[in-house]
Amino acid sequence: MAQKIHKQTPEQRNVVARALELQELLGYKTAADFVREQLVGISESRWGRIRDDKYPGNPDHTVDQLQQAINRMELFLARKSMQGSVASSLADEFYLLPLFKSVEGAVARAMNEKGQDRLVMCPWPTGGGKTAMCEHLRKQYGAKVIHAALPSYRKNAIPFYRDLAAALGIVLPGNRRRAEGTVFEALNKHDGGLLCIDEGNNFGGECIDVLKAILNTTRWSVAFFCTPQHFRNMMAWYWDRTDQLLRRVVAIIELDEIKAADVRPFMEPLNLNGSLREACMIVAEAANEFGHFDLCHRVTWEMAEKDHHELEDVQKAVMTVRQRLRTAAMKANGERHAKRGRVK
Repeated sequence: MAQKIHKQTPEQRNVVARALELQELLGYKTAADFVREQLVGISESRWGRIRDDKYPGNPDHTVDQLQQAINRMELFLARKSMQGSVASSLADEFYLLPLFKSVEGAVARAMNEKGQDRLVMCPWPTGGGKTAMCEHLRKQYGAKVIHAALPSYRKNAIPFYRDLAAALGIVLPGNRRRAEGTVFEALNKHDGGLLCIDEGNNFGGECIDVLKAILNTTRWSVAFFCTPQHFRNMMAWYWDRTDQLLRRVVAIIELDEIKAADVRPFMEPLNLNGSLREACMIVAEAANEFGHFDLCHRVTWEMAEKDHHELEDVQKAVMTVRQRLRTAAMKANGERHAKRGRVK
């Protein structure tokens, strides 16, 4: 029996409407990004049901969580306004740290390369800035970004061709051979370009072959982002294919230990009453243990409700954010195992 839909009150609908306004105001183009960055404790599917007033159950608790998130966002915006920030939206903020400068330099070398060696590999952990770097490369170089997280990428190259066609703005024929020809014809109409593979964690043998063919037969350069574990798996499971692919590499750029200097841009706007250096060291230590740059970003959001902060506020924010991230990771891991255990 289906659960009863509890319609929201006018006041609750106003809360939802304000959240939607803030999503647009802060520059989030997708619900997934908005939920991940701002609606802590609310899943994307639950946000969708609350947004559409189709939540199966009592919406009171979720709307209360939504209001808390709204309060944080509005306070952050108010502080940004008082500080005269030139950022047009919070989603547009990107700190060009040394790691990201290294990627920029490698991408520039790849795009100037006359031969086939035009691949930049970035095996970074969760929270390491993969998606943010892809978005930066899209803005700086007009990169076409492919989000390749779907498990179907492991089976064959059809999902890859579909996403390539969408990024290139072309219609893909139903016949596979014609689809392949259509994609490569579209790629070769451009005298080069940059292709970013975000979350390439499920790249299988066929997708690797397509990537190699792009480097061999077109002028496009590729920046490939995945987790370190998936990078190692790809090298082990498809060694005969990746061995050839690695010959096309300009650079493999790994995320080293996050230092206090890397955290400084995140912490400088927070008006600390104590030592900025000590605060950055606290956050850097926690980020290296879990969460990486994602933790740094979320700590600044957690501390946005106050105008001035002590070191104990930093420690409290780090503990809160770390717990939220770990809870979310455990929940996601549990859902993955549950899906694997289902009888098909």
